[in-house]
Amino acid sequence: MEPATIADDVAASLRQLPAGHSFSVRVARTVEFEADALVPRRRRARFHAENTLARRVLVLVSHGDCLVAGLEAREFVTVSAAVGDDRSARAAVAVDVCIEKVDTSGELGPRIPLARMLVAGYVRSLRAYRAVLDVPAVGVHLFARAQPEYLFAGSRANPGKRVLGDLALIKWWRRTLDCSLADSGPERPVAHCVVPGADAGEARGLLGAAAWAWGLPHPPAARAHDCVLQFPDDPAARLLAQPHSGAWTVATLLEMLALSEECGSGHRAAYFSVRLPVPPPADAPEEPSPPADALRALSPEDYDKMLAVLFDHDMDFSTAAAAAVSSARLTSFMATALGISPTEPYTPSERVLSRLRAPAWRGQRQHRLPARGAPSDGLQVLIPAGSGPVNLGNLAASGGGGGSSAQTPPATTAATSATTTTTTAAATTTTTAAKPTTTSAPTAPDPGANPVAQVPFGPEPDGKAYTCQSSFVDFSRADAMSKFSVVWCPQNAYQSQNSVVWKLTPECGTTMVYPWDFHYGRVEARIRIGAGSGVVTAFILLGTPPADEIDFEWVGKDLTHVQTMYYVQAHRVDPLPQVFGVSQQPSQDLSTTFQNYAIELLEDRVQWYLDGRLIRSLMKGSQGFPSDATRAKMGIWDGSQTGGWAGTVDWNSGPFTAEMQWFNFTPYC
Repeated sequence: MEPATIADDVAASLRQLPAGHSFSVRVARTVEFEADALVPRRRRARFHAENTLARRVLVLVSHGDCLVAGLEAREFVTVSAAVGDDRSARAAVAVDVCIEKVDTSGELGPRIPLARMLVAGYVRSLRAYRAVLDVPAVGVHLFARAQPEYLFAGSRANPGKRVLGDLALIKWWRRTLDCSLADSGPERPVAHCVVPGADAGEARGLLGAAAWAWGLPHPPAARAHDCVLQFPDDPAARLLAQPHSGAWTVATLLEMLALSEECGSGHRAAYFSVRLPVPPPADAPEEPSPPADALRALSPEDYDKMLAVLFDHDMDFSTAAAAAVSSARLTSFMATALGISPTEPYTPSERVLSRLRAPAWRGQRQHRLPARGAPSDGLQVLIPAGSGPVNLGNLAASGGGGGSSAQTPPATTAATSATTTTTTAAATTTTTAAKPTTTSAPTAPDPGANPVAQVPFGPEPDGKAYTCQSSFVDFSRADAMSKFSVVWCPQNAYQSQNSVVWKLTPECGTTMVYPWDFHYGRVEARIRIGAGSGVVTAFILLGTPPADEIDFEWVGKDLTHVQTMYYVQAHRVDPLPQVFGVSQQPSQDLSTTFQNYAIELLEDRVQWYLDGRLIRSLMKGSQGFPSDATRAKMGIWDGSQTGGWAGTVDWNSGPFTAEMQWFNFTPYC
């Protein structure tokens, strides 16, 4: 029996919807690539080595020519080996999946449970891992936070789309995952849910089913770094990346999450973690044959190009007509640029299989993982005395690299599949304010320099990454965004002609971070601010929490002034922000023109500059000094909750955008 493709399982699920609709399913996925460990700072009593491989998956459902639903996920396979007191090593395999986004466009209306059927079909497809890797269970994890749109821009405006609030979304996910729990066979699944900041008294109304347990799937007193999985762009992972989090327990992590931007400030968000038993496949061959589609997958770079088309600011799913145009643009790109065609039978690629069934040790004694049906004790390897540590790279038959050396993926074509079943797409309209006239940027030492690539990454004990390499980033260059990390709502930061645009929407703004620190130095940027009451644009230097901070901030209700302020150990020292305008033109509108703003941190002072003019100098003194503010962040956010300082956003008067043309980083070494 050939294993089903993801599209087959999704299609089978969608066929349970009411008759009269015809759907097509497309699946794009990457090759497996080396990834960071999901528990990167776990303490081990004995020697332990592991490799983690990941792949990204995007499932798109069309109704006619319109995209109507989508799901994006990351699948992780962790292969580990531990050495015991008897000098033997055992290998283990774990599969964990993070569902990152699920969205519909609203074109079919809210009465058809399209998204629920899409999730159920995708989760069912994970059974394929049992056929190949013989894992008894697969972990499914997600962070549920309400937003009006995740994949389809502008679909919030479609009258057929039902946008769920915080608690309604949490209940929706619980009911959706209940379908997978009921489909897991006779073995009892393990299901956990927790809402940071909520008490267990709320559990009954949120969880309902007896199968669910309140909390993370770890003891509250356990050290968080020893057990909590850290997925990309996850609030828990961002908190645990802080250098002072080493001693946090799981309970402490939940307390910190309750205070975070994603889970606090009146929001309710939930973590779901389900360990689904995977029944053995009926009529499966004893040894899985090499998968026919091992090379029929996208490289990570091509996958990112596809997402760049999907998230382009010109995509619009707010009306049926606009959705048809945007859908055609994406599906045409997938077909012509990526060569996407119907998928072959779905199995993990040969790279995973070779790691599990290749020689485990390059010495005299070599063993392979047992075939399906053999005892599940796993791999036993006798390590000769003095031979050194076991490296999981030695599990690869080809001898290609260890735990940190990624292999170059082969040239690939994308995998996609057409089948019949579910959803409708809506369209979105996006308008962008006219771009002001630009001026040339100052001469920079190396306009193409990327210090991230040129300087070895060497984190200091406090978690910082110091460099003496200057860098000038010009956003008219195609690779400019690669120099930054977008740590909050990446869909709202995008390049447009000769600038990066920051967009504020009702669900979020955006924050960009330059990933290098200096002890002393200067950062400068050419910025146009966002206009409108409640709209806050920021260009700041920030330290590690509790953070020192040095700010330029602009409130959109005052378009002729910039505010400066600073914090020491997260405590504001300025009684009031100091306010400055452009001296040559005091009434100049900073939302229609670009100005140069610079912050200079010296050992004994901080200096703020506007268009090269020193506007404020702070001397080191008895009130505290922000000497730890060493990393640049910038972006746009909703200041409606700050009282009268920023004002309140009128969402009917948007769009709200700010822009940055270039960024200059100059460490003083």
